[in-house]
Amino acid sequence: MTPSAADDPATKGGRSRRNFAGARPVMADVAHLAGVSKQTVSRVLNDHPAVRPETREAVLAA
Repeated sequence: MTPSAADDPATKGGRSRRNFAGARPVMADVAHLAGVSKQTVSRVLNDHPAVRPETREAVLAA
């Protein structure tokens, strides 16, 4: 028996982990695009001082 999309854990809850055009990005999307961890994205969003300026720019651009 072939699993359906309803059985796919990636879509559990009605939203996949992939971002769709027009949907709001999630932290994982931003981290992936910027090439950093989700923790780094959080630090940028919370204006933590221990983030390099070039990393901050990459996250904000993503």
